[in-house]
Amino acid sequence: MDLKNLKMPNLKKFDKKVVARVTLVLSIIVILVVAIIIIKLIIGNHIGYDKIENKMVEAAKEYFSEDEKGINKFKKIGSQEISVSTDTLVNEGYLTNLDKLVPNKDDECKGKVVVKTNNNYVLYSPYLDCKKAYKTKTLAEVIKADVVEEGDGLYKVGEDYVFRGEKVNNYVSFAEKTWLILRVREDGRVRMIETTRRDKIVWDNRYNLEVTSKLGINDFSVSRIKDYLVALYENNDEFTDADRGYITPYNLCIGKRKADETINDGSVECSSVIENWTIGLIQANEFAIPSLDKNCHKITDESCNNYNYLTELYSSYWSITPGSERSDKVYKLNPSPFTTSAASSASIRAVIELDANSVYVSGDGSVDQPYVFK
Repeated sequence: MDLKNLKMPNLKKFDKKVVARVTLVLSIIVILVVAIIIIKLIIGNHIGYDKIENKMVEAAKEYFSEDEKGINKFKKIGSQEISVSTDTLVNEGYLTNLDKLVPNKDDECKGKVVVKTNNNYVLYSPYLDCKKAYKTKTLAEVIKADVVEEGDGLYKVGEDYVFRGEKVNNYVSFAEKTWLILRVREDGRVRMIETTRRDKIVWDNRYNLEVTSKLGINDFSVSRIKDYLVALYENNDEFTDADRGYITPYNLCIGKRKADETINDGSVECSSVIENWTIGLIQANEFAIPSLDKNCHKITDESCNNYNYLTELYSSYWSITPGSERSDKVYKLNPSPFTTSAASSASIRAVIELDANSVYVSGDGSVDQPYVFK
């Protein structure tokens, strides 16, 4: 090879091309950075209202975690509730001024975070009020906004609001499952039942001296099904600690019911209660309440199946209600209620009540767009 005649690349020309390309890239980066800074200066850190609510919650968690007189002071068995204002969170450095966060710089906003314990599990609920621009709504408020007096829908019954009819928008998404709203309590608690069926189990299978057989005893307080429900609530594969924060304790109605009873308002079932319960089952009377058929009197009347969304929950599942004629009988639904031996098998559909501070996020309650809350 003739090294003398070998042409070397023009390094000066090559270097100029590299420098030009690097300069161009750096110029673009500088322009983008300057543009971002200018935009930040113009609009600040403004974000959506839902994101502001999330920031309020994170700030409250920090605030109480660092305050030895905070969560630890009221986190005990039962339900306790305190709140912290956004002014306090801002003044103590846990939250940015709301006027720097809101989408519209002219919004005048204030708020608070309500902190609630439900059976030792904590629920943080943000309440943001920006006058006409935006206001946080609870799930109960959204549901109760549409009350009817005839046809399918939500009815005011006594002090509560109940869904009645065949085609109602009462679906809720919670704990990676779909639920149906049975009623909204006057205080905003939302009572609901699972749509999917769990394990088939016996209600109870202990030896019953009265009937001299292992047909079970229909006393919930000492039943097998009580043990199952307690274990279900404590199962971390079913509910996270955050989920349990939403599940508020309520009075479990375990009163016994006669087969020919026509009182369906719950007073029969609630003649005996267990206080501060977390997960139960449907009461027998709750099957009759949604029916719009005027011929539905006893819960075992076939007419109660008409115009009733609960008839969609086919296949047998247990109620919480014992029969009063025999000490081994319990009401099972398939889909309407009937009494059977406590030692027979049926599925489980859990019933829970959501805390009144469950904040609405989205959905219209339809099967395709169930209510979502936080």
